[in-house]
Amino acid sequence: MHNCSRFFTVLFFLLTVLPGFAQDDAWPGRPRYPEGMLSLNGGAGLSKYLGEFVDKNVGTAFYASGMYNVFPELGVGLHFMFGKLIYERRDRKNFGSVYQYQFGGEPPTLTTTDYSTLSIRLAVNFFPRQVFNAYFVTGGGVTLFTPEDLVTGSLKVRPKADQNAAFTLPAGLGAEYFFRRNLSLNIELAANITFTDDLDAFSSDKIRALVSDQAAVTTEGNDLYISLTIGLRWHIFEDDDLDNDRLSNSEERKLGTNPYDFDSDGDRLEDYDEVYVYKTNPLLVDSDKDGIPDYKELFTYRINPTAADSDQDGITDSEEIFTYQTNPVEADTDNDGLIDGEELELGTNPVDADSDHDGLPDGDEVDVYGTDPRQADTDGDGFKDREELELGSDPVAVDTDGDGLNDYDECQRYRTDVTKPDTDGDGITDGQEVLSTGTDPLKKDTDSDGIPDDVDMCPTRPEDYNGIADDDGCPDGAETVQPSNLQMIARIDTVILREGSIFTLFGVNFETDKWIIRPESIPILEENAKLFKRYPRMIVEIRGHTDSVGSDEYNLLLSQRRAEAVRQWLIRYGVDSSRISASGYGETDPVADNATELGRARNRRIEFYIGKLNEQADENEPSIDSTGTPIPSINRGEKKLQKKQEAPPNGER
Repeated sequence: MHNCSRFFTVLFFLLTVLPGFAQDDAWPGRPRYPEGMLSLNGGAGLSKYLGEFVDKNVGTAFYASGMYNVFPELGVGLHFMFGKLIYERRDRKNFGSVYQYQFGGEPPTLTTTDYSTLSIRLAVNFFPRQVFNAYFVTGGGVTLFTPEDLVTGSLKVRPKADQNAAFTLPAGLGAEYFFRRNLSLNIELAANITFTDDLDAFSSDKIRALVSDQAAVTTEGNDLYISLTIGLRWHIFEDDDLDNDRLSNSEERKLGTNPYDFDSDGDRLEDYDEVYVYKTNPLLVDSDKDGIPDYKELFTYRINPTAADSDQDGITDSEEIFTYQTNPVEADTDNDGLIDGEELELGTNPVDADSDHDGLPDGDEVDVYGTDPRQADTDGDGFKDREELELGSDPVAVDTDGDGLNDYDECQRYRTDVTKPDTDGDGITDGQEVLSTGTDPLKKDTDSDGIPDDVDMCPTRPEDYNGIADDDGCPDGAETVQPSNLQMIARIDTVILREGSIFTLFGVNFETDKWIIRPESIPILEENAKLFKRYPRMIVEIRGHTDSVGSDEYNLLLSQRRAEAVRQWLIRYGVDSSRISASGYGETDPVADNATELGRARNRRIEFYIGKLNEQADENEPSIDSTGTPIPSINRGEKKLQKKQEAPPNGER
């Protein structure tokens, strides 16, 4: 019984202490099995005799074995065990005279049998790929045994030798726990059937036949013993590539991959291929964390599984495939000169080379022409951007030549040259001819009287050549009328204004040497007042100018009063007074020669100086174009798109 208590003390120690060293490099949830092709096992335990004298006594057992793993589920090897069987030899009622014949009537005696067994074993593993394994063992071998009674007693029936041999059939169950990758703790319970009845020196059936005692009960059968052992198994000659993934176990330990699984992350790519072929992370299903598994990136979409943005266009592969339907391996899907990420920031379509369908690729609009790829007509003048380029006009300027007429009107309505401010070369801009003087911008001499429009005081009425004032261009009696006081009232709906520019109100006249506005000027003022509605944030300085007749002081005062008269008229008309101011410049800023009547007439004028068209807007408030329409902001490349638009037109003051 002392042996039994010692055994269970050792068993308790092993089961509580050894697991503390367990599995420091295990891969939970992944398959595993003994790593060695060969394992060595040794241990100790208890053995119990089972024969005619069976009782509660137990003996000792020690063993050593070697096992070759044919494959994880099956092993074959040699097993050697030796020990001592302890039992009480005693007479029993059913022995009759057999016991007395063999032992001479000796009283009950505690005796032993020494044994050693060598067997070939076959082990079947139930859970070879887990940290915990259960197995079944069987096989065959030979047991050498020496009962103590053969040595010390005077037996009637003796075998031929004191040490006997018998064929033995072992069979048992075991449990194994791997607390290190190649070291396990195993417990085994086995029955060892010996094909002999002499294990206890008492072959009862043989003696019964000798004494002819019919009263003795036969005990046909063989003696056996059972063993309960605990030991350590060491797996050697490690298979250097357990999962056959072409990565050695040592490499896998350095990489952190599972040496028991050829696909550690379960992404359908072998660890070796991930490390050495595709350069992906064998521990991550999605190496670049772009939302697409490595396997799909390689074999479905043919993109780089190690880069979230394969074409480096600023959009992740996942967004290109599932959100924008762009090509994840082409930085510029529509081949328009802008990479896809830039197009999304600009607001253009990355799968359409011409987002606004104006005939120009988006990239050319941004990088070459400075037009807006989101608007077919960048400057809003009525022509698409490509049409303007074909015409030779500026697609980012409503009025290319700065003559006061937008490009569309010049081409479609007036047939003037959009690139020349003065198509007919008469010294008067096309805008002035159309909007103010009423002259023909395609003819230098509108009334065909031989006097060019720029010096003709009545350019729409031919001169009467009768010897009376035949060089002023006016029919007799019309000389006192200023050259801008014509039958036609200027239209304002096509006037193009810019901050810092000066707009002359041709046809606004006053009583001589007075600041009383003449009646024929009222329709002209009403037409010009529309500018304040068209440009709701426009701020204007009304400037008055005179000719050189009279003193400087007189002319300065007269020009101030005339400018103020226009200001007051506009206020009465409904223009906010905070938006208009009045200044007199007298004779200090002539536009013609004061030595001639025509020159002096041109110098007597009222001007609008455009101080501001649009007040500074808040960051979040959209800009407003010349028609009052909000212009959407451009998030990226804004300077490219606007640089050209902000340049002042040719010839502007």
